[in-house]
Amino acid sequence: MGLEVYKRYLRTFFTPSKYLMTSTIMTGLIVIVFVSSPRRVAYGPVQSSGYAAPQVNLDTRAVSTNEDTAVAPADPPKEETAAAPAAEQPAAPAQPADKPAAPAAPAAAGGGGAAGDVAADAGMPFDVSKFHGLDRMVYNRVDKCGSRSLLYTIDELTTKHGYTKFTSEEFNKKNLTQEEQKELVAEINGLTPPVIYDRHVYFTPFQKFGSKNPAWINLIRDPLRRFISLYYFKRFGDPHTAAGEFNMPEEIINRSFDDCVLNNVFECSTKASFRVVPYFCGHGEGCRMPNKWAVEQAKKNVVENYAVVGILEEFNTTLELLDKLLPQYFGGATDAYNSVQNTGIVEKFKSFSGAPPGEEAMAKMKERLALEYDFYNFAVARLHHQKAQFLDST
Repeated sequence: MGLEVYKRYLRTFFTPSKYLMTSTIMTGLIVIVFVSSPRRVAYGPVQSSGYAAPQVNLDTRAVSTNEDTAVAPADPPKEETAAAPAAEQPAAPAQPADKPAAPAAPAAAGGGGAAGDVAADAGMPFDVSKFHGLDRMVYNRVDKCGSRSLLYTIDELTTKHGYTKFTSEEFNKKNLTQEEQKELVAEINGLTPPVIYDRHVYFTPFQKFGSKNPAWINLIRDPLRRFISLYYFKRFGDPHTAAGEFNMPEEIINRSFDDCVLNNVFECSTKASFRVVPYFCGHGEGCRMPNKWAVEQAKKNVVENYAVVGILEEFNTTLELLDKLLPQYFGGATDAYNSVQNTGIVEKFKSFSGAPPGEEAMAKMKERLALEYDFYNFAVARLHHQKAQFLDST
């Protein structure tokens, strides 16, 4: 009985005409179900009007969505030299394919961006009176520029003038975050005056942190001579510094200066050799990248904040100016230096050297140091202006 009912059921629904009608109904039902079902959305970024993308502050290297500190200028043009081997070239921020223009002057280290070329006679005649009453001095010494000769001279003068020399225990950290700059200001202000504070550190604007600016001094030298001295110092040291402290692989230690320059090794590139200007420009990415703005900002800071930027090739003139402009610290500086020389210790500061550099390598390296020479020539000319005002006129 059951089988007969089933057969009649099939004949009822699967006759040709009814089969077509049944198929049409089923298709319609499928379409209705599909249309009414939830749709899938293609994957893509979620848009939200209430979200602020984090920004990287180039001065502090910290990530923040609302940073009060000033942002350093954009990266300057890339150097036009061959890329260094991957093992020796540190990672750097990605650069656009087209070379950008030199960065515009921001509100930066010296309390305002540098605008145009700063003349060596800016602020002349020099007003020395603003330094006479200061009982704190900062010597943010540049490495391989005769700093130990000056420091030994200062040691000779501390007892005579009744001040102390404080050498920072932080030796290698030059570029500071906003918070570290604030700590540096507090550290120097916390020292018992009168005092000379010395450290390898970039210029720091005390007034930016609500403090009175101390007197600043420094000493630099011919950029090519400095670079060659540093190149061999890192490999062979000097009587006071063992070469092994730099942990260089043997193949790099044995690389000559000529090979480094002529083979476009990163160590001898424009970027790697841009080392003196940042000491005077200040903290932040824009001051550490080779660019004209950094040079002009460095000059501006010298004009506004430094009593003397000495020149190693004119060390006697430097000492005489320090004596004249800052007698409370450097009165009798020439005699003190002569006493240091008589001990024979100055000769022991010289770095051990390798093979003498060739003319081609030196000429090519000097081209790469063009921005450093721009600043150096400014400092030499400024020293001569001070000499004419304070020494030649007496």
